[in-house]
Amino acid sequence: MIQQYYMAKITGIIFALFIFIFFSVKELYADGSSGIIGEVILLEGKAELFSFISGERFTIDEGTKIHIGQTIRTGENALLNIVLSDTTSLSLRESTSMAFYYLRNNNNDPPTRLKMEFGKIRITQKKKYPNKTLELITPSAEVSVVTADFSVIAAETECLVLGLASSNISVKEAYIGTKGEEIQIKQNHAPSPPVIVPKNQWDLWLGQFVVTDRFRLIVRKNKEREIIDWIIRGRNEDD
Repeated sequence: MIQQYYMAKITGIIFALFIFIFFSVKELYADGSSGIIGEVILLEGKAELFSFISGERFTIDEGTKIHIGQTIRTGENALLNIVLSDTTSLSLRESTSMAFYYLRNNNNDPPTRLKMEFGKIRITQKKKYPNKTLELITPSAEVSVVTADFSVIAAETECLVLGLASSNISVKEAYIGTKGEEIQIKQNHAPSPPVIVPKNQWDLWLGQFVVTDRFRLIVRKNKEREIIDWIIRGRNEDD
């Protein structure tokens, strides 16, 4: 009886989730836009595009339209730039996974919602709203912004955030970051104290790190030796 009870509960949850997704997609497609929220404007190297709802795979190239419910994964040494319908620009670097959940279109809409499993990205917003405009989910933290220009490096157990303009960046609803501040967020931990990054390093910042494919860890390049210096800051503190 207990097993039947829990099976019924699980079935109910799955059914409710299906109904939620169905009506959410139906509402998004109701304006005739077929759920299109952006377009690929630059692709160097290889990338994959697929639906995280159905698993269907699609070809991707410059000019490819991006829809709600899709995920992009870039390959090694790849660079992929997207412009969303609200003029927000996304620059996905190598070995990056980004899923598209929602795009804000007016003042009454909830924030744009994206999910980043791993990798490196720069997000630049131009359209202004009076409140939170974008939510970026990573494995270790949710990053919220109000019209900002910022970069994020995400791995399985931590992420790094760097504000690049007059940013209003909230990490775990606990810290408001500003331009030139690098913040580290480890999984199940509060954000670390900010580190100031000189302005002449902002555009180079993403290139100073590598997210390993095998371990999903963030490592910094050692310029002097031209090798990877494992500096997962504080990663052994909890050992």
